[in-house]
Amino acid sequence: MIEHVISEFRHEAEEKRYRTYVTDALMALTDSASKMFGGKHMSKRWADKYIPKDTRTADEIAMEVIQNAGLITKWQVK
Repeated sequence: MIEHVISEFRHEAEEKRYRTYVTDALMALTDSASKMFGGKHMSKRWADKYIPKDTRTADEIAMEVIQNAGLITKWQVK
C-alpha cells in the first residue's frame, strides 16, 4: 500500500514538472510572437496559478507544527 502511495506521489510530481515545462515553453513562444507581431500572450505561468505557494514565514510554519504535535516549547512555559 505504501509503495502505491509513494508511486502516485512521484507520478503527480512528475506530471506537475512536465506541465510547468510545457506551459513555460508556450509562454516564451507566445511572448516572442506577440512582441514581433503584436497581440496577446500568456500573462501568468501555469505553475503560479495551479501550484499554491506557501507564504508563511519559517517561524509560522514551525509554530504550526509544534501546535499540531501538541508540544510545549520552553519559551511557552513561564
